[in-house]
Amino acid sequence: MNLDHLADLINRAERPLIYAGGGVITADAAAQLTELAEKAEIPVVSTLMNLGAISRKNPLSLGMVGMHGQKEANQAVYNSDLLITV
Repeated sequence: MNLDHLADLINRAERPLIYAGGGVITADAAAQLTELAEKAEIPVVSTLMNLGAISRKNPLSLGMVGMHGQKEANQAVYNSDLLITV
């Protein structure tokens, strides 16, 4: 799969969502995650190990997913038509 195909999938999605894990923090890529989310206007949900990579004050941050996560984060995953895992 090439980048043009991925960009097309993102552009055609009605409810894309970024699902970000601890690798973002391990790779010191929090700034790039936030930049991607803001440029593409895609909301972000986080795993426990990714908390803090994108500020909860950022309107695109929906918080943590899972049993102990935020309801809106879990609903966003359920309703997403394109899940971008990072």
